[in-house]
Amino acid sequence: MPLPRGPLLLSPTSRFIVKRSEEQLRLHSRWYQKGMWLLAPFGLMMLGIYAATAPADFQKGQILTTAFGGLVIAGLNYLLLAVLWNRTEIVVTRATLRVRRGPVPWPGSKEIPTRHILQLHVRENWHQDKRSPHRKTRSFSLEALMQGEYSVPLLDGFKHENELTPLEQEIERWLGLENLPVEEEPPATKASSTRPGTRHRP
Repeated sequence: MPLPRGPLLLSPTSRFIVKRSEEQLRLHSRWYQKGMWLLAPFGLMMLGIYAATAPADFQKGQILTTAFGGLVIAGLNYLLLAVLWNRTEIVVTRATLRVRRGPVPWPGSKEIPTRHILQLHVRENWHQDKRSPHRKTRSFSLEALMQGEYSVPLLDGFKHENELTPLEQEIERWLGLENLPVEEEPPATKASSTRPGTRHRP
């Protein structure tokens, strides 16, 4: 049975688009969400105000504060560009699993050999809330369990487990890995069905 060429939405709970072929599995998701374009005029306004006031502030000797303000505004506009234009892409081939974030350069890109992957799993993470010492927040990450029993984080910072579970299952199915429970997985993910397949190896 031929694989659907796509691109198709991976699942109703995931923002990732999937495109399958015999040679590779490609999944991507844009960072942009509805309404974010409204932030662009704000960023341009900040740049305009800084460009108009910075020369005079430098002449007054306010070098450090003006330079710091410029760095903050530049950082905020860089973040805005990344949010508007970037996407996260996962490309799985017979040789490698690659995670890329771009086109605006952003940390977190990596590449690992698929022959060393034993299992993919969703990890539940708890963080101390900075605003309240008595409160913790929860996030989920997708990780690859490697030979040697160590995990490599692939994606993190997701609010809901069901955003990542379809990714885990899709990649495991393409690689032919059984969807076995892993200790760090949330109970709902552990209870999901096992999906054996034929491993895509040279």
